[in-house]
Amino acid sequence: MDFKDIILRLRSGEALNYRDGYLLSVRGDNVALLSNAGKEKLKYWEDKGYVVTGAKVSYVLAWRPKDAVNDLAVCLANIVLTKKEE
Repeated sequence: MDFKDIILRLRSGEALNYRDGYLLSVRGDNVALLSNAGKEKLKYWEDKGYVVTGAKVSYVLAWRPKDAVNDLAVCLANIVLTKKEE
């Protein structure tokens, strides 16, 4: 199964796992990589004492980059943060 098929099988509300800047399906497939801006924003919250405790699929969409012939499948997700207990 190729990457596009993996993304297209995701459903809104489906749980994802977070590891080192990547979002993974419950089957362990890579489905998204945080952008540099997303990584910076996450670091900001981690510095304030929050940790990633989960993620969920918000939307799956088709996107065609400029000058590309084929569409890409893209997973947009929400990351869940929880304040660390001190």
